[in-house]
Amino acid sequence: MKVTEIESLLLQANSSKYLPKYIKTIDDLFDNYLLLSLISYDVVNRDKLIEIVCNYILSKSRNKKDLAKKILYKIINNSTEKIRDIKIINLLFCVYQKYVLKETNEVWRVSKYIKDLILSKDQIQWLIDNSDKNELVLNRVLRYPDENADLQKWAESKIKSKAINYKRFSETLGLALSENNFLSYFNDKKISTQNLSWAVFYSKLENKGKYLKILLERDYSCIHISKVALKILDFKIIELQNVLIKKCTN
Repeated sequence: MKVTEIESLLLQANSSKYLPKYIKTIDDLFDNYLLLSLISYDVVNRDKLIEIVCNYILSKSRNKKDLAKKILYKIINNSTEKIRDIKIINLLFCVYQKYVLKETNEVWRVSKYIKDLILSKDQIQWLIDNSDKNELVLNRVLRYPDENADLQKWAESKIKSKAINYKRFSETLGLALSENNFLSYFNDKKISTQNLSWAVFYSKLENKGKYLKILLERDYSCIHISKVALKILDFKIIELQNVLIKKCTN
């Protein structure tokens, strides 16, 4: 049922209190679609709504599936808290699997459903197995939010076999980088300092400034070292590079 103007104001003022009262079903979500962008979601209510929408999308019903996917995106996009509930993550991944490989105008929304989520081993393997089929799946592999041994092995094999789109080389190298193998890539003359600099940026390495400083020993004049340093707000690296350039050009 569509909420009244007063109820809408109450929802916007205190969604934690009034969401369970006024938004209980998928039909309530359909009827109040335009309101959803104006509401903030606490974890409990957000997860309940995600469960309602996912179950509807995964059901046999053929009505309003596209609208349901838009609603799901709005709920996720308007929440600042990370999704940690395994049940909710599994539901989102099921929806993601169902639609991400289909060529539709809305598929970019589907890709965002699992962005920044910590996935299971089987779910990560599914991403790896389908990473060559779809750029959006590849994005989720390359931008996975945590260290993962399976993804690192995948990235290392891609680099070794050279079976990789050059435009995504730095991201793939970043996924492969670790404290243990950094020097082997550092000593590989086939890999440019530019690519190594951005690989450090995309990597899960701790203290990225330390590795940028090492890269200055490889090529102190590489402008991309400073660009990455600026991205990670390490101004000492920029200052050091400027000092080295002045020293070596005088």
